[in-house]
Amino acid sequence: MMSTTVPAKRLRIYQVHCLMPGDYDNYYGRGLGQSAFNYVLLTNRLLSDERKLSKQLTDELQSARSQLADEEAELIRTRAKLQQEMYLRLTKEEKQTRAHNRRISELEVKLTDATKRLAEPSFGSADLEEALLSPSQAVAFYNAVNQATAQLAAARKTAIRAEKMARELQVRCSF
Repeated sequence: MMSTTVPAKRLRIYQVHCLMPGDYDNYYGRGLGQSAFNYVLLTNRLLSDERKLSKQLTDELQSARSQLADEEAELIRTRAKLQQEMYLRLTKEEKQTRAHNRRISELEVKLTDATKRLAEPSFGSADLEEALLSPSQAVAFYNAVNQATAQLAAARKTAIRAEKMARELQVRCSF
């Protein structure tokens, strides 16, 4: 007779005797036939318990896989939604940047025109002395130039910030 151990219920270990050919006769001859039969019943019960445990674990595994698939699908939907939002923000920032750049160009052209127009004396029927700026006109001119320069600087800063934000959004969208 050969003896082996079979794990059952994960923690308990039962010793099961496997009958070899001719062992049953030896047991039966000594009146131990019922013991051999009990071992077979015990083995069958252990196998049944192991099958139940295997089915339970298989069901748990399928449930976990299903839950994982659902969570992956939700993650993909969320990522697509976030990418769409980032794309919309990036597009909006790019439009704002283009608008700021156009405004900067317009202000630079106006400033250049105003500087040329006010700085150059006009020659015509009037005397040269009358063409020169009076002190109050010079102050007004320089104030206008300073104000235009400040507006240009503010517009440039805004454009630079918008460009920086657009680049950051573009980097985030690439992930």
